[in-house]
Amino acid sequence: MRNKKVSGSFKQSDDQGISRLNRVWRMLREEGAQSVSDIAAFNGFYHHSQFSADYKQLFGECPSETLGWCSGEVA
Repeated sequence: MRNKKVSGSFKQSDDQGISRLNRVWRMLREEGAQSVSDIAAFNGFYHHSQFSADYKQLFGECPSETLGWCSGEVA
């Protein structure tokens, strides 16, 4: 699931964008992670709708689902 190609805002710098998305994914899974918006902004994602679409395309779930899954909120 994590090997899907990302389009959209990463056409010019696919490797860098995918690397940043992978960093977001890891940070969302860390114990104590609290805010998708804060983690996205920390990694340079300021267009939240585009970030969410690219994240979902790469990982097959919304960033909030990753955060909830790791915190035990999603069954």
